[in-house]
Amino acid sequence: MVSTCKRPLEELFSWQDPPDEKRLLLFDGHSIAYRAFYGIRELTTRDGRPVNAVYGFWRILTRVMRSFPSAYVTVTFDAGGETFRHRLYPEYKATRKEMPSELAIQFPLIQGLLEQLGIRIVSIEGVEADDIMASLARRAAKEGLSVLIATSDKDLAQLVDEKVSLIQSTRSRGGGRSSGEIELIDPAKVKEKYGVPPEGIIDFLSLVGDTSDNIPGIPAVGPKTASRLLAQFGSLDAVLENADQVRNARVQENLKTHAEKARLARRLVTLDEDVAVGKVPEDCRLHGVDIEGLQKLLSNLDFRTILDELDLEGTSPLTEKAKDERNTDYRAILTREELDRLIEEISKEEEISLDLETTSRDPMRAKIVGIALSPHPYVGYYIPVAHNYLGVPAQLTTEEVLTALRPLVEEERPKLIGQNLKYDLIILRRYGLSPRGVSFDAMIASHLARPEERHHNLETIARTYLNYEMLSYSDLVGKGGEIAAVPVEKATFYAAEDAEIVCRAKPHLEKALKEAGAMQLFHEVEVPLLSVLVRMEENGILVDRKVLAAQGRDLRERLSVIEEDLYEIAGEQFNPNSPKQVAQILFDHLGLPVIERTKTGPSTSARVLSELAVKHPLPGKLIEYRELGKLLNTYIERLPEAINPETGRIHTSFHQTSTATGRLSSSDPNLQNIPIRTEIGERIRRAFVAPEGSLLIGADYSQIEIRLLAHFSGDEALIEAFKSGKDLHRMTASRIFAIPEEAVTGKLRSAAKRINFGIIYGISPFGLARELGISRTEAKAYIDRFFAAYPQTKEYMDHMIEQATERGYAETVLGRRRPLPQLRSKNVQGKNFAKRNAINTPIQGSAADLIKLAMLKIDRIIEEKTLKAKMLLQIHDELIFEVKEEEREKAVERIKEEMEGVMELRLPLEVSVEWGKDWSKI
Repeated sequence: MVSTCKRPLEELFSWQDPPDEKRLLLFDGHSIAYRAFYGIRELTTRDGRPVNAVYGFWRILTRVMRSFPSAYVTVTFDAGGETFRHRLYPEYKATRKEMPSELAIQFPLIQGLLEQLGIRIVSIEGVEADDIMASLARRAAKEGLSVLIATSDKDLAQLVDEKVSLIQSTRSRGGGRSSGEIELIDPAKVKEKYGVPPEGIIDFLSLVGDTSDNIPGIPAVGPKTASRLLAQFGSLDAVLENADQVRNARVQENLKTHAEKARLARRLVTLDEDVAVGKVPEDCRLHGVDIEGLQKLLSNLDFRTILDELDLEGTSPLTEKAKDERNTDYRAILTREELDRLIEEISKEEEISLDLETTSRDPMRAKIVGIALSPHPYVGYYIPVAHNYLGVPAQLTTEEVLTALRPLVEEERPKLIGQNLKYDLIILRRYGLSPRGVSFDAMIASHLARPEERHHNLETIARTYLNYEMLSYSDLVGKGGEIAAVPVEKATFYAAEDAEIVCRAKPHLEKALKEAGAMQLFHEVEVPLLSVLVRMEENGILVDRKVLAAQGRDLRERLSVIEEDLYEIAGEQFNPNSPKQVAQILFDHLGLPVIERTKTGPSTSARVLSELAVKHPLPGKLIEYRELGKLLNTYIERLPEAINPETGRIHTSFHQTSTATGRLSSSDPNLQNIPIRTEIGERIRRAFVAPEGSLLIGADYSQIEIRLLAHFSGDEALIEAFKSGKDLHRMTASRIFAIPEEAVTGKLRSAAKRINFGIIYGISPFGLARELGISRTEAKAYIDRFFAAYPQTKEYMDHMIEQATERGYAETVLGRRRPLPQLRSKNVQGKNFAKRNAINTPIQGSAADLIKLAMLKIDRIIEEKTLKAKMLLQIHDELIFEVKEEEREKAVERIKEEMEGVMELRLPLEVSVEWGKDWSKI
């Protein structure tokens, strides 16, 4: 039974030491939430709500409280509103990026957790959290308490003295239980960290400025220069008064020119210690934990691990203990007699779960070490064939086992089930088997049931649906180990478990599929597609090593020339690949404005460089250098390593479970990200070739997403434009910019194209303004004109948002659902993010559905031998094939026919088909 009364926090967390009655523990709520959010990149509830920041916040909060048990605890948050700093300096925080919507929607959940824990929250509109903490800290110190402030904000270092210290993590591993060591920042540490004592922090920040808050400082004065100047002259005023004595001419000039900026910065960085914060410390005392409320909230968040740690009985299916305590029956098969008995037994089953243990993650190179089978829950078998440690028992040979298993694998019954079966099927086909009867893949089922979840590995599935912790591979083999060296008895449990857990989880996953309305999509599209992808990955695409080598030599020469240009423009040599050195050149040496700031200093991201490129030639040249360097490192130098030595081809892996919209993704290597319509991208594609006597064919759906928008919305103007064969982007430009179509320039057409596609992704005036380099007012006017030109698209989008809000999810043409619970959130940012997905998911997801249907149809006629071709790649809306030259005309006709006829829409689907000897020609 769970008690409904409140319990002391120290009892719930089993603190070893009693809470210190003479200590106040302060938490910088926003700082910790941001740290948690970026420390754990993906974590969602069963219904798709992001909770990574909540989970990380809990871990950081409770870890610090266990380390420093305190009777008084308070968490502060910014409430927004204009502060005295905005009135002093209207540009204050003007460059700060908008909070990610996925984080914004988690703040109410974080505050809800704090309330259940009985921890005081202080948030005052028009007052920053830093000022609240400063006031609480000073009041508590006056009352004789020591104060610890958990924050990563350097501004608070000005508060440090014999009574007040800061707490910071020295490193982070995702906000979990091992999320780094806690470092106590006392006066000595402040001096060591910043080069000045706490009483010098205000002057230090006044010289350096704070780019995260857009607080101006002295150009060309970085932390080292600032601490040196303050050590020499003693204070900011003294530094400014003695500017003539500064040896560096540039720094001297800047101190004189920008002195008022530094004085303004001093007023902005000085914390207000006189905010009305109630009774201190009385109001900060822990109130006791509402156990029932905490249990309910943790269950709602699917925090099974935390519920277990606190010994609370959760109400979510995620936290229910397994009812069946039967011991599993896992056995090793070591003799022919045992193998024959096993095959006789499982041949009577309706389905068997299959899992291979191998030597590599690459299915085109992996060798089989053992084969695991499971006919039903709690029973599993492992057949080792290639373990090779000292004292290994006699094993059956791979050939003997596969020959015996052939009838089972190649018949329609029993059906094959498993986890990530594509991998196993490719390997079995390499060994000469032709697997059939695939009916269930746990990974695909998990993805369709919970598309917002990032991980669909078997460990996560077992944890989610069975409340079961599996033996991990790393625990089995150790660091750098391999399964072939693991004793058979240990490998048997691990391998048999892999196969058996699929049987155990299958009914739970099927229930989840039904609840998600995805059973038909699963059985008629995704599972059949698995076999199509097996054949595509097997086919691979031929690569010419000589072409890559020549391109590599050329790119290195071009990079060398650009590097010399960079040195000449900068006036000194530096490492263009070092963000720190680039930042020093841009901001300290050249004095360019800092636009964004990261944890390690001023940002030199591509977006920052693009904005700076209009002010100075160096950032533009850096962009060119980085782009060429990335292509060299990512493709030219890496692609030869990916060429299979036996086939001479690259066999990329396609993934069905990586995107919430259902799009396929590619990895090892990623061939979907090779730049399109750029000279370098074209040159990389030149290396992908057809064999002698063959051609590559590329078949691309033309403007599929805009066609789907026209189909779903029924907008007459859009439909007519497609039916008449008009240039849609030119027509849109004509309507948005109010000029005749013949007067539309290439630049205006390009802008209209961005608007057309941006609308599909629910682009905001802010996003369009940034993309086109125009004002938000102009961007909003363009969006309004788009909807005026195509009015039914606006009606459709509004309807999609309403429908998704009512249902709680968006849906594609084939019934693929994407949960959008944030649509009912009170958080504006979270709601806007969900609205964009409510618009985009039916369109982009339906485009993914259509090309998958096309792949299934074309694969069928290839397998039936009515089309002599190989399907090689899927690049979003494009399919790439290899055909004999004499089959080209027939292949083009059949491929185009099948793709255009995959589904009947209000307007025709159009497929453009090109062919050539290499990929660049199509």
